[in-house]
Amino acid sequence: VISGDSQGRTSFWNGNNGTLMESIHGHKADVLTVELNPDGNRAYSSGIDPTIMHFQLISKNNGTKKWVKSIHRCVNTHDVRSLVCSKDKIYSGGVDTYLTISNYLAKSVTRVPPIPFGGVIELARHAGIFLLKYSTYLEVWRLGE
Repeated sequence: VISGDSQGRTSFWNGNNGTLMESIHGHKADVLTVELNPDGNRAYSSGIDPTIMHFQLISKNNGTKKWVKSIHRCVNTHDVRSLVCSKDKIYSGGVDTYLTISNYLAKSVTRVPPIPFGGVIELARHAGIFLLKYSTYLEVWRLGE
């Protein structure tokens, strides 16, 4: 079990007996979201401090396992409200309204802009024109009589 708190800590718990295994301070503010990869050996956390923390499960010499802070990246500009892990990519979204796709291994970031605010069409009825908004361009059309 993984949790985040208002002090910026990401905590790793033993799900069988409820004991705290690790508590790592990595954020400057509230942790709002945590995510575990499908293999269960990498975890991510983020929140009001938009830094995405990457944690790795390592094996110690005595055979026990321990969560450690590995990498951190700031790919969002405001609060991160959601993280989703799929294969080698982490998807993040939040207040900045962009869907951000990070690949920690390739060190790449893709930011997908939001749907235009206020809809995709604007009408200036008295001028007889309308505007169509697309993700990469705009079209202005004049209405016939």
